[in-house]
Amino acid sequence: MATKFLEKNLEDIIFESDADELSERGLEIYGKLYRQFNLGEYGIADLVLYHKCEYDIEKMSSHRADCLVTVFELKRKLIDINALMQAVRYVTGLIFYNKKHYKNYTFQYKIVLIGSEIDSKPEFLYFPELIISNYQNTQLDIDKIVGIEFVKYSYGLDGINFDYPYPYLYNELRQLNKK
Repeated sequence: MATKFLEKNLEDIIFESDADELSERGLEIYGKLYRQFNLGEYGIADLVLYHKCEYDIEKMSSHRADCLVTVFELKRKLIDINALMQAVRYVTGLIFYNKKHYKNYTFQYKIVLIGSEIDSKPEFLYFPELIISNYQNTQLDIDKIVGIEFVKYSYGLDGINFDYPYPYLYNELRQLNKK
């Protein structure tokens, strides 16, 4: 009898796996990862990643922060507008949390939505690009969402694999995270 794959199983796999193994399977996570991050009235985020940003001083621009914080919202099945708005709520909570606990640092935020299916309505798929393009033109993108990624997972006999089905979304930001 096969067991049902649950959202908690997805969280366990991501949290407990080695970063290099996840990268080989298509999901790149670099930094300090926390699970079930309690944000009080804003809810409990599945996974939150703090990644210290290190930049080449000659390439540094006004669009840099000390740390990139990534909120991972995991769904067993469909990623939709509700999942996105839930993650936005967590980012809002993290902004307040970080201002209170890390006053001497600046932060940027990214959302990664992971599920086995992605809502294919164009108004949902292109919504993140609208948000991000507005932020990219500001002088300093501190305390802003600078990236939203959709990731599909598949789970089979060879284990779990991750895929970015919309490669036009935020490839540059994903490359920055590798450093």
